[in-house]
Amino acid sequence: MSEEKSKLIGVIKKSNTEQIQVKVRLYKDILLADARIWYITDEGWAPTRKGLSFTKNSLEQIIPMLQQILDVMNNVKKKEETKEVKEETKVVTQDKLAEIIKKNTE
Repeated sequence: MSEEKSKLIGVIKKSNTEQIQVKVRLYKDILLADARIWYITDEGWAPTRKGLSFTKNSLEQIIPMLQQILDVMNNVKKKEETKEVKEETKVVTQDKLAEIIKKNTE
């Protein structure tokens, strides 16, 4: 880690004035993975409060979930299925999500 106790992993451009910075940082002696929206100021980039921080344990839990989301998105074949997935994912239980994944991967 650097003096500021963070390491920039990557940047995702949202617009000319906003970006998501993905970092590993040390906060109160806790190592975190951080994805946060930053905005441009006259002095340079500044963080917003909008973002997510994960401990190693939380990150290990969410990565498989994100992979499942990506798998579902990659396997949606038709506009009707996309509409159905959007409607069904407004409030989704774990069982319902498993059903959606199975349906869209057949």
